[in-house]
Amino acid sequence: MRLSEKEIKVIKTAAQKVWGANVKVRLFGSRADDTKKGGDIDLLINPGRNLNPRELVLSKANFLSQLFISMGEQRVDVIIESPEKENLPIIKTALETGIIV
Repeated sequence: MRLSEKEIKVIKTAAQKVWGANVKVRLFGSRADDTKKGGDIDLLINPGRNLNPRELVLSKANFLSQLFISMGEQRVDVIIESPEKENLPIIKTALETGIIV
């Protein structure tokens, strides 16, 4: 995993502030692979409950703004798990190859 301890702590703290203690955060993509270089931070978030569309948008914006404040400008992609997305290939890939942080 190519994230610093500080970055991991910031991500976990922000996720727990937004979605609570039961949130699960999974890093996937190039940053989950120690043999690769560069790349953005790809995160799959399982908030531990279903969110309505408004909650989804607001919570994602809140999370990203907290990351920006704490880590500065980073390229971060966030996908929030929901029942209607469960069959998307990117979700399956993230679940199969991702690392829980």
